[in-house]
Amino acid sequence: MHNSLKHIFADSIFLKPRLSLYEWSEKYRVLSQESSALFGKFQALSYQVEPMQCISDPNIREIVLMWGSQLGKSEILNNTIGYYIHQDPSTILFLLPTEDMAEDYSKRRLAPMFRDTKELGELIFDREANNTILIKNFKGGNLALVGSNSPSKLSSKPIKILIVDEVDRCENTKEGHSIDLAQKRTNTYYDRKIIKVSTPTIKGNSVIESEYELSDKRKYFVPCPYCSFLQVLNFENIKWEQTSDGNHNLDSVGYECIECGKLWSEEDKNKAVSQGVWKATKTGSELKAGFFLNALYSPFFTLKDIVKDFLDSKDNVAKFQVFVNTIKAESFEPPSVKFQDNELYNRRENYTQTTLPDDIIFITSGVDVQGDRIEIEFKGWALGYENWGIKHVILYGDTKQSEIWGRLYKELKDVFYTKKGRKLRSSINLIDSGYNRDRVYSFVRLDSRFFATKGLSESERKRDFVTPIKKVSNNVKLLTIGTYEGKSEVFKLLRVDEVGAGYCHFSQSYSLEYFSELTAEKLVKTKTPSGYTTYRWEKIRERNEALDLFVLCLAGAKIMKLDRMDFVKI
Repeated sequence: MHNSLKHIFADSIFLKPRLSLYEWSEKYRVLSQESSALFGKFQALSYQVEPMQCISDPNIREIVLMWGSQLGKSEILNNTIGYYIHQDPSTILFLLPTEDMAEDYSKRRLAPMFRDTKELGELIFDREANNTILIKNFKGGNLALVGSNSPSKLSSKPIKILIVDEVDRCENTKEGHSIDLAQKRTNTYYDRKIIKVSTPTIKGNSVIESEYELSDKRKYFVPCPYCSFLQVLNFENIKWEQTSDGNHNLDSVGYECIECGKLWSEEDKNKAVSQGVWKATKTGSELKAGFFLNALYSPFFTLKDIVKDFLDSKDNVAKFQVFVNTIKAESFEPPSVKFQDNELYNRRENYTQTTLPDDIIFITSGVDVQGDRIEIEFKGWALGYENWGIKHVILYGDTKQSEIWGRLYKELKDVFYTKKGRKLRSSINLIDSGYNRDRVYSFVRLDSRFFATKGLSESERKRDFVTPIKKVSNNVKLLTIGTYEGKSEVFKLLRVDEVGAGYCHFSQSYSLEYFSELTAEKLVKTKTPSGYTTYRWEKIRERNEALDLFVLCLAGAKIMKLDRMDFVKI
């Protein structure tokens, strides 16, 4: 039969030539002006081709995209929806974190696509009474957009195509995780297709990272323009110049080849990406194709933009997590869990309370009160919050009795000496009043250098680390401590690994148990009762007194105005 007659015959019985998703997208898809910077006829970016081919490949059941920002993953999902409406009419469930996000996606992304891609507009029955923002009917199937916070909508009719966007933000429900509930609805289809897309979140709790680990773990390798060596782009290979006064020259940003060391320009990088190739790095997972891609590959996000984002976020834990998740496309490990075994313990030094470094300007102490003991730490402070752990003392005894408080008074009056013989005492002593408050209040009245403290929120909800001193209960000086901010600043100091501003020194007298307590908490992502996402410090070990003591010592240094003496701020 002549080719033209074949097409006439196919059209007459409503048969369409079967295309792959990539072929369909290039032939039919039109990018809408209000939802894409590259509006007009869709043209796949080099790294988009293989994921789309896998989505329409009958031999692959699941596709996982652990991708960063500005890479065009939403257009892949839109193309997938259009493809299964036009080429292979199916029941489609599109799962998003909330119903509000589902409605917004339908209005801002799908409605323009249906309007501007005429082949789809002709198939969506918008005038039907049962066609809504969240339900789109077409001949042979329907599309339902569902929020993960609506579990009742996740367990009804079978579906052939499941698309999950923002996987790591989808919720657990009383009936089980929303993704699991949705996935069960695909079980009756032998040719089911499951597509999961997200940036990762917290290490150990990231669903998309777990899904990627179960896949064939494909990575996108690009050739060096100078030596042709194939490599995966990493943030650590972005290089730029920094002046001696600490300024960053963003005009010098380039990418360094891991093989030949040549510095690529932005144009070099984009050319390399256009010539890249996907390679699976794990065998035995042929039914599940996983794709990892960070924002360095994006043509919409320059290397200079990435460095600027890094510099703007590196000193703020919440902002830095966004950078790690969306730019590096990696799960975020809170700073408190990054220390290697005995890392801080092995840094101990040979100095004593009578041979302290002459750099120390003053000493602060922190005191933690328990039922059967009182713990004390003394720290010396120098320029830029460089600090020396001088002594950690545990006084055992019943803190309801007077005897142990007498021993505490004696300890806080202890004398210290620098190598040159300069005599020092603790300039300010902060005593936690969370336990046995009345005893603490009575004690701090004994000396003008004694202050009672009270800890505030453990979460990131805004509490200043150190607030102005108040007089309470018959002239007791009370200082409230924002423990979230305080612990965040302590861990920032502990991560400084070069002697100088911010570096933490420890005496040989410090025990291994002290360091276990010092690193006994980590940041976890949680939700407030009102539904907002926040971070909170939570224990990973039972004892954390050393961390609390460090926070008090640092608060004392803040009160002594180290950060108002033209020193390096932490």
